[in-house]
Amino acid sequence: PELIGRTVQLGYPQESATAIARAFADHTAARKISFVPWRDLLASIRRKTHVPVDDEILDDWETDLDGDLDDDPGDSAESSIEQQASLLRQSSLLQDGLEQAAGEGRAVAHFVIAALNRCGKPNGYLYEEAQKGRILNTVEQGWADSYLPHQVQYQKYRHHLRQAAVGGIREAAAEFAEVFGDAQFFALAERSSGDIDAWQMVNAAASVNNQDSRLKWMRVAAEQGSDAAIESLAQRGDLWALEKQAETGDLHAIRELAERTVETDLSEAWKWVYLAKMLGTDFTESNMRAYHDGGPDDGQEYDDDVGGPLYAAGNEGMELEPLDPEQDRVARRQALAFHNKIPDITPSDAPLDWEPRIRSDRSGWPHGRDADIVEMEVRKVRRGGENRQ
Repeated sequence: PELIGRTVQLGYPQESATAIARAFADHTAARKISFVPWRDLLASIRRKTHVPVDDEILDDWETDLDGDLDDDPGDSAESSIEQQASLLRQSSLLQDGLEQAAGEGRAVAHFVIAALNRCGKPNGYLYEEAQKGRILNTVEQGWADSYLPHQVQYQKYRHHLRQAAVGGIREAAAEFAEVFGDAQFFALAERSSGDIDAWQMVNAAASVNNQDSRLKWMRVAAEQGSDAAIESLAQRGDLWALEKQAETGDLHAIRELAERTVETDLSEAWKWVYLAKMLGTDFTESNMRAYHDGGPDDGQEYDDDVGGPLYAAGNEGMELEPLDPEQDRVARRQALAFHNKIPDITPSDAPLDWEPRIRSDRSGWPHGRDADIVEMEVRKVRRGGENRQ
């Protein structure tokens, strides 16, 4: 009906409108011609944000986030996007429409053109060698021949991405900052309005070496529920992130919280100690042990009859000053409330009925000369030396 109505609007007689509309529909269907809304076009070629999953990627500013990601679970998604872009590039009608819209200054058209030409910077080494007269083998010649087309595509990607960013598309500004390491475009992305993927901003901040913004956007990602962001913040000692991990029963986070508060808020420290005990771990018990370092018994608990190099690993029992009775009751109730919020934990009806003991003995440790060596290792650990676990 819409086609018939449009045909009449164009001045064709009513008796011919139905036939014309039907012929037009058949023509477009036979040639697989259709229209694509901008939102659908963008969704089909939107770049998948790489979420680092390795601690070294999270912590190392020098990591190339566009490097070898063969083990990245996002690889298959990227491959699917490239396949979609390849199909869209084959439509001359779409390409003409995009170029026309871009020429009219539509930022969204620039962004789509950039996405369809998204690629890494080509390496011109073999091309330049060939220009100098070097004889290339078949494989090398293939790389050299592909350089100029790839260079054109790369320049097209950069140009249209820049135009899209300048035109107000926040996502384009963030991508330009990340891919090309441009701090000005990162600043543009930060001050622009509109939705943005927090991890894209994390990666862009890393690319321009802006640690403050990187942590800020990582916090945003964490608040949106990203486990990787929470883990990274917790590793940096962020109290909010540590508490989020503690809410899942993470004993490493609970231990860190207890140790961080033992000097500043004794009641809070006891709350975490009581919580750990309710989860089956006694922080006041030392599990520090000595282990063989190298040799046939490497990694085994140290035997002083065997002797040899050793290292110390584990945690010493925490030593906390006791609370007065009322403070102790409050700490136990708080631990109970926290415990009962942990997922997949059977709720408890009463506060912990347990009297902690501070252990001063070190059963299981070597004695004599080797014990002195262990003491030295422990002191290294306390000073922040290597603690192999």
